[in-house]
Parts: sequence; C-alpha cells; structure tokens
Amino acid sequence: MMRLLIPVGLYTSPYPYLHLPKIVGPQEVEATVFTAIPIPQVTSLDHVREEELEIIKKYQGKLREIGDVLRGLGYTVAEKIVFARDVAEAIYEESIETPYDLIVLVKRKKPPRFLGRSVSRSLIHRVDKPLLILTMED
Repeated sequence: MMRLLIPVGLYTSPYPYLHLPKIVGPQEVEATVFTAIPIPQVTSLDHVREEELEIIKKYQGKLREIGDVLRGLGYTVAEKIVFARDVAEAIYEESIETPYDLIVLVKRKKPPRFLGRSVSRSLIHRVDKPLLILTMED
C-alpha cells in the first residue's frame, strides 16, 4: 500500500489533482489530505478562541473539497488538520511521524510577492521522501 501526503492550503485549487492518476494510480494508494492552520506566535497551541472557529470551518471545507475530488478519482482518503506556527514545519513533522511514500504539493506558478519563501522551497531540501510538485494557475 502506497501512502501519499497531500498538504493543502486554504487557496489550493482542486484541479491539479485531476492529473494525479496519470502519475500515481489510485489502486493500492492511501492518501492523507493534510492542512496546517497557521496561528500567531502569541497564541497558545492548546486553546482555540471562538473567533478562530470560522477559519477552522474554511480549512475543513477545503480539506473536504480536495478529499472529495480525490475520492471521485478512486483514492482512499483520510483528512487531517493540525495547528502550527509554521506550515512548512508542520508538513515536515507530519512526514517524519508517518511513513509516507510520496508528498504531493501544489504550488502557484507565480507566488505572491508579499509572501516569504514558499512551502515547497522550504521542504525540498529537508524531507527524505520524494516530492511531486503540481502547479496551478493563478
């Protein structure tokens, strides 16, 4: 059984995943759709304030959307949400804690200028598993 880690962000498009069966067929594949909800440095990781519930619902909706696309393609899908101070670090930690065979990332062709280093660039030199990077249109 091949295990895929599929990290998604709030603005990840489901369309790049339509190409995934051409690369990794759904037979004998277990996919985990994963998201890390970023929280500010001053917020406790143990307590979620009521005003943050709306953003959690948005992330849950995104996980469900991507998960439903993958299920429609024939994949067995689990969904996982964590809270983290750094998204790339959360993905890295998840890749260590669970024996995934492949990490599937979706990135924009042109990252927004106001953001720092991309998640894929942060991970590419750290993870010891193969990375498949799909691109999405902006």
